[in-house]
Amino acid sequence: MSVLKERIEFYHTLATLLEAGIPISRALEQRFQGKFRRAARTLSDGLAGGLTLHAAMRSTPSFSRFECSLTAAGESTGRLPDVFHTLEEWFALNQRLRGRIISGLLYPIFLYLVSMCIYAVIDLFTTEKELSQIVLETVFRLLAPFIAYALFRLLSGLFLHRALTGQVIDLLPILGSLQHKLESARFFKAFGLCLATGLGIERSIQLSADCCWNQTFRDRYLRLKEILQRRSCTFSEAFAEIQTHRDLAAAIPEMLQIGEQSGNLDVYADRISKLCSDEATLLLERISKLLPLIVYLILVFFIAKKIIGMASSYTNMLHDLM
Repeated sequence: MSVLKERIEFYHTLATLLEAGIPISRALEQRFQGKFRRAARTLSDGLAGGLTLHAAMRSTPSFSRFECSLTAAGESTGRLPDVFHTLEEWFALNQRLRGRIISGLLYPIFLYLVSMCIYAVIDLFTTEKELSQIVLETVFRLLAPFIAYALFRLLSGLFLHRALTGQVIDLLPILGSLQHKLESARFFKAFGLCLATGLGIERSIQLSADCCWNQTFRDRYLRLKEILQRRSCTFSEAFAEIQTHRDLAAAIPEMLQIGEQSGNLDVYADRISKLCSDEATLLLERISKLLPLIVYLILVFFIAKKIIGMASSYTNMLHDLM
């Protein structure tokens, strides 16, 4: 079972038990799958030692900042079951999107591996390289996609949350839009939960901003709190000072105004979150369809280059013989 599926089952179990009236300390005694069995014991020990649940979660590397911050919002509002269902749905969405991207790349990767073997055969007959050199180069080419994926997994945890990375990604047309939609979905989901249970708007902003993955977006949403403290205005007016062209394209300012005018800002914050999440899903589906095409084009380019080189080599050989 994948870690992502284990995480989904972990939150589903906790949400179900809490809704049934089981205390969180008792719910954590269940036999969870994989690494969450140990994580549950760590959380249980933390609660027994007087920590809050979100503080205990921060003490173990099994949980992200997003999970800890959203749990803190749930504890503050008394809506932990809703928070756990939200996390369950969020990671289920991530699992579906990851599955679509992987399934879309399986055939191109297979073609890549076959093409690299053909590339090696062409090298064997058209170059003066030693067999051992051709074998080493082929092994490296075959391993290249897997090495690139491992490096991405390693470096993403170190750099993706940094403000500079967020600013660079924001400049890219597709990835910048995807980042904006995902971060907006995180913030407004938490913001709606906090408001629905009566938390003050400034406290709601603080907790919700902490749910953002990238520092750029955390700082941006925390500016809302500073604006509200500096001047007497509504949330939508404060948001107007930090809004971007992507916010305008997603109609977020208009939805916030309608939410305030109707007295249902929490409901509209949740709708914004769902809208951004749905749009991110569609965008990722487009990316998953675009990636195979990019791989095809790269393969065609390299194979065509090799074939042209081989044809040129034979042409020169014939010219020399004549």
